[in-house]
Amino acid sequence: MDSIHELDRLRKKWMKLEDELQNDLNQGISEEEFLVKDQICQAVHKEWQNFLFKHKKDIFLKVENEK
Repeated sequence: MDSIHELDRLRKKWMKLEDELQNDLNQGISEEEFLVKDQICQAVHKEWQNFLFKHKKDIFLKVENEK
């Protein structure tokens, strides 16, 4: 899997977790459940950021080549 697809996969995973967390908040989850799910969401976001930072040059070059 190339870096752009992996970055997109991580972004989608992160956004899905954020949406689920928002839905859970609307449903009235406990503070403990919220904290656990929020930590998971933050961990996936951090994974996305780290991947982007690690592969930014490769991603930039691929995007530029597609123009």
